[in-house]
Amino acid sequence: MGCRRNHDRLPNSHVLPLDLSLVLWRKSCSSGIHWRHQAFLMEDVGTCCQGISINNYQLARILWHLPQDASPNAYAWKVYGGNFLFQLFIAWILPGYQQEGLPVPSLNYKTLMYNCNALVCLYTTLITAATLHYYNIFRLTEIIDNYGHLMSVSMIFGFGVSLITYLYAVLTGTALRMSGNFFYDYFMGACLNPRLGSIDLKMWAEVRIPWVIVFFLSVSGACKQYEQLGYVTPVSSGTWKSVLPRNSPPILEHGLHDPCHWILH
Repeated sequence: MGCRRNHDRLPNSHVLPLDLSLVLWRKSCSSGIHWRHQAFLMEDVGTCCQGISINNYQLARILWHLPQDASPNAYAWKVYGGNFLFQLFIAWILPGYQQEGLPVPSLNYKTLMYNCNALVCLYTTLITAATLHYYNIFRLTEIIDNYGHLMSVSMIFGFGVSLITYLYAVLTGTALRMSGNFFYDYFMGACLNPRLGSIDLKMWAEVRIPWVIVFFLSVSGACKQYEQLGYVTPVSSGTWKSVLPRNSPPILEHGLHDPCHWILH
C-alpha cells in the first residue's frame, strides 16, 4: 500500500508492470519453443531470456519459430477458454463450505460469504480430465505440445480480465487507492472485491486458473514421458504434491487490502 502511495518517487515505476509482463511472455514462449524443438537453440533461448545481447542470427532463429510454436492460435484459445469457462461454471454450481470472511474496512467492515468448494472442484476437474483423456476426446499430452501457444493466450486473458475489472471499478466508483497513473493502477488493480454472483473473482483467479494450469502441465509432461519412454521420472510424478487445493479460510485474509490486480490473472 505504501508502494502505491509513493510510486512517483521511483523513476519510471509505471514501466515496471509492462516490462514484467513482456518478460513473462518471452520466457513462456521460449520454453514452448524449446519443448517442441529439443535440439533447438538451448543456448540462444536461454541467452534471450536472461537479457544478454544476442546477434541477429540468434534473434532471427527465435522469431522464426514464434508463429509456429508460441502464437495465440485458435486451438489454444479453444483449450484455454474452455478450461476458463469450465472452472468458472463448477465454482458457481458445486457446493462447498460456507465461510464468512473477515470484516472489510472499505465496505464499512461488512463481511462477505465465500463458497469454499475448491476440493470438490479439484476432484470434478480430475475426473473430467481423465474421462476426456481416456476416450481420446482431449489427450493431456496436447497441453505440453501446445505450451507456447497456451501461455501466449493466458497472457492475453490476463490483460483482458484485468482491464474488465479495472474498468468496472472505475465506472462504478468502487476503485480504491488510485495513484492517477493509468498503467500503474491497471497493473496493481482498482477493485478490491469483484464478485460474479457468489464467486469472488479475485480468489477464483488466484487459485482456480493458475494452479490448475501448473498441475496439468506437470501431468501432461508425465504423460508425454510415459508415451515416449515407457516410464515417468520421480520429479514428474512428485510435482503434483506442490499443487494443493486452496480450500482453507486463511486465504480470505488476502481480500482485505489487496485489489484484484494483473498478477492474479
